[in-house]
Amino acid sequence: MLTHADALLALLEDQPDDTPAQLAAKTALRAKFVEYELPADFVTDLRADIDALRAAFAGQRVDNQEGGENTSAIGTLMGKHINHCEDSLTAAVFTHLLHLPVELFWRILRDACYTCRLPENSGEVLDAAFWPAWDAAGTNNSARVIPDLFLRFTEFDLIIEAKRWDDSMQDKHQWW
Repeated sequence: MLTHADALLALLEDQPDDTPAQLAAKTALRAKFVEYELPADFVTDLRADIDALRAAFAGQRVDNQEGGENTSAIGTLMGKHINHCEDSLTAAVFTHLLHLPVELFWRILRDACYTCRLPENSGEVLDAAFWPAWDAAGTNNSARVIPDLFLRFTEFDLIIEAKRWDDSMQDKHQWW
């Protein structure tokens, strides 16, 4: 997590050895985030949050010689508490994507869909529900229907059923 945040800060945070071109590019990139209603000091806030996380990790480096920044050790520790499955992957991906500006979120989602059947524009996200339990009436399911994610946009509704390994795992009759 910290490695990713550091990579983001490298793109956003001015450094003493930055060239004028790098400074101009970083200023322009920060302006794009501010256009989407992030506060002007969001980079400073992000730096403070990262520093606080590092301090918290440093305070927990008792039995791990490699420390909290070792991503392998973090994965091992988290694996003891998180069941890695499609649901955790769906949550990890979409909770972050939903924080993006809607145009960028929709472009990423639309580009990832290999059927090319999604509309050009989505409108605003009005609601996002992870794993809603719906009545199975009118389907081949006996109890309920649970999509991974239901998105309501101003222009349409979208059901996402994420599959981890390939595109032939989903039974289309789940939905009717």
